[in-house]
Amino acid sequence: MTNWRPVLAGMSGPKYRAIADAIEAAIAQGALSPGDRLPPQRTLAWDLGVTVGTVGRAYALAERRQFVAGTVGRGTFVCGGTAAATANPLLPAPDGNITDLSINATLLDSTASAFAETLTGLTRSANLARLLEYTEPAGHPEHRDAAARWIARTGLAAYPHDIILTAGAQQALAATIDVVTQSTRHMFLERLTYPVLKRIAAIRGVRITGIALDEEGMVPAALDAAARAAPDVRAVALVPTLQNPTAATMSVARRQAIAEVARARNLVIIEDDVYGYVAPNRPPPIATFAPERTVYLTSASKCTAPG
Repeated sequence: MTNWRPVLAGMSGPKYRAIADAIEAAIAQGALSPGDRLPPQRTLAWDLGVTVGTVGRAYALAERRQFVAGTVGRGTFVCGGTAAATANPLLPAPDGNITDLSINATLLDSTASAFAETLTGLTRSANLARLLEYTEPAGHPEHRDAAARWIARTGLAAYPHDIILTAGAQQALAATIDVVTQSTRHMFLERLTYPVLKRIAAIRGVRITGIALDEEGMVPAALDAAARAAPDVRAVALVPTLQNPTAATMSVARRQAIAEVARARNLVIIEDDVYGYVAPNRPPPIATFAPERTVYLTSASKCTAPG
């Protein structure tokens, strides 16, 4: 353990932040080196005349900045370097030769500058205070209007009063599944499907039955057979455009066939269209063929800032 003690003279702001800033400065100046163990929180609190909670907050802030890493039972250790170059010893080191395919997202380099301009504009907006307040459960009316115009580009007639804004498509999926499976905790989905969808169903105690796929996605005849075998099921979830994980895209005829099966078997369609915006000349959503029984989900974050 190092004998280092922070020098707080000249540090501004709350004590916990001053301690974290002092840790950062000591690393930059070489007073603390990678592998050095910081003083125990109680010891440092006594030396500085502050509470243990203050030191705990300081260490937590330094860890979020990636300058230190804490290990239960061992203490808090210096990672070294700068925040940009610091490696967290508790996480696997990145390998520049590996392409991560576990998350499917579009390249967003071209949107970064536009997004920055938008955020800057928000800080000068006369409506900023209103945006920070509680809002209607379905979202601000002007935002729902913007969403309707954005969705209309897919060919789906969307109206603001039919739209509910959520904190991402996953929340939309969870809320929709809660509603449409109330009568029977059972639903159909693609045999190969979005893993999070399976977890959402599992958490809610909803049984799932996988429906066969082909090169276009879900097979209508297989869905019809499953619905006849389980007539109490009232919901089917699917991704008709760039299906996850197969990347299959349904033709117009296939979408119409799925809509016809859903209408004949009284199924509610949960259409996940979060990737539809990237497909050139994509067919219209299934919701255009069965609007009375389709919950259409899309995601602005997928094409702006997935994180």
